Amino acid sequence: MPLPITLSIDKGICMLQEKIGLRSGFFSALYDEDDWSFVIKLHALLEAACTHLLMFHFREPELNDVISRLELSGRTVGKTVFLGKLGLLGKEYRRFVAALSELRNDLVHDIRNSEFSLREFVQSLDPIAIRNFAVSRGLAPVLALQIAGGVARRFRGSCNG
Repeated sequence: MPLPITLSIDKGICMLQEKIGLRSGFFSALYDEDDWSFVIKLHALLEAACTHLLMFHFREPELNDVISRLELSGRTVGKTVFLGKLGLLGKEYRRFVAALSELRNDLVHDIRNSEFSLREFVQSLDPIAIRNFAVSRGLAPVLALQIAGGVARRFRGSCNG
C-alpha cells in the first residue's frame, strides 16, 4: 500500500541495519507488510535497536547476553527503563515502545490474529479509546523512524546505499 506521505529515512539507518544484522532496505520494506507482520517486525526492530544502543553505551561485550535477554518494555527493569535513566530515550518514545509491546503481545500469542487490521481495530474503538490509541500509537511508523534514526546517528560515518 503506498504511503500517503513521503518519509525521508536517516542515512544512518543502513548502518544500523548492518550493525544488527538486517538486510539493506529492511526498514523501508516494513511499510509493505500486512498489519500483523508490520507490528511484529517493527517491535523486533525496535528491540534490536534498543539492545544495540545499550551495548554501544556500555561498551562491555560481556553484557551482551544479559542485555539481550532483558524485557524491552518492563516497567521497572527493561531496556527502555535503562535507556530512560541514561537519558538516551525520552518519555514519549518509551511510552510508544510500551504501547507497541502491548499490541505486539496481544497479536503474537494467538495465530488467529494474523489477519489483524489496524484500520478495523481503530474503527472498532469508541471516541475515548481512539484518542488513547492515537496518543500511544498514532504515529507508530514516524516515531519508529525517529527512534531508529536517533540510534543510527550515534554511529558516525558514511553509508553506501
